[in-house]
Amino acid sequence: MDREILGLGSDITLPSKGLLYDGQVIGGRVQIMPMTTREEKMIASAGTNAGMSIIDTLINRCVEGAGTMKADDFLVGDRAYLIMAIRAVSLGEDYEFSLQCESCNTKSRQEVQIPEDLSVISLKDGFEEPIAVELPYSKWVVKLRLLRGSDEKDIARYSERAYRNINAEKQGDPSYTYRIAKQIVSINPNPEDEEAEIVNEDAESMKQICALYEKLPARDGVAIRNALSENDCGVDTDIEYRCPKCGYTGTMMLPMQVEFFRPGGNRGVRYL
Repeated sequence: MDREILGLGSDITLPSKGLLYDGQVIGGRVQIMPMTTREEKMIASAGTNAGMSIIDTLINRCVEGAGTMKADDFLVGDRAYLIMAIRAVSLGEDYEFSLQCESCNTKSRQEVQIPEDLSVISLKDGFEEPIAVELPYSKWVVKLRLLRGSDEKDIARYSERAYRNINAEKQGDPSYTYRIAKQIVSINPNPEDEEAEIVNEDAESMKQICALYEKLPARDGVAIRNALSENDCGVDTDIEYRCPKCGYTGTMMLPMQVEFFRPGGNRGVRYL
C-alpha cells in the first residue's frame, strides 16, 4: 500500500514561493508525503557522511508537485525547509534532543516543535536573480545568485580536495572564498566598460572571480555577504534554551541528532 493509497500528505508553501523555479512550483506550493519504512531503513543504515545523500533521497521520494525538479534543483533554503516538513509529516512536530548548558555543563533534554517554533524567511514578492550590488569602496558592480543543492555538493567536493593540499590553520578555510564565488554571477571591476565584466561560466572564470574576491577590501566583502543574506530564504535554526539546573538562557543552532529521523520512546527497547 503506497502513500497515495493511504491518503497521506500535507501541502506547504516553500520559503522561495517558487519564484526561481520557472513556473514548475505554482504559488510555491508542494505536497509533502510521509516517509515509509523504506526510507527509515535507508536512514538507519546510512553512514555518518551520508547527510546530503539522505536529504536528496527524501526530497526526491517525499515531495510532489514540483514538476520535473530534483533535489539538486531546489534552493538550499528550500531544501532545509523541506527536510523539516518531511520530518513533521512523517514523525510528528515534536523533536526532543539533548544539549549541554554553556554555563554549568549540565546535560538536559529540550523539545521544540518543527517547524512551528522556527522562523521561516521567505523571498520578497517579485524577487528575481541576479541581485545587482555596487560595492561601497571599490565601486565595482557584482551580480549575485542564491545557492542550489547542486552548488552545496560542488562546494563540499572542492573543500575536500583543497584540504588535502593546504595548511588550513595558516591559509584559512578553502571553501570560504569558493562558496561566495559560486554565488557571483558576474563581477565588473570597471562598470563603465561592459567588456570588463567577468562572467562566471567555467573553471577559468571561477578562478578569476575567486582571486578578485580575495583582493576586495573587507568593507566590500561585507556588502556582498549582506546582500546575499538579506535576499536569501529558508529556516532560521537558531533556538533559545533554558537550563533546568542553573536557569541560564542561551541561543544555539538546532542540533540535528539521531532522534531527528529516528525518535525513540522514553521506555522500552530501542530497535534502531
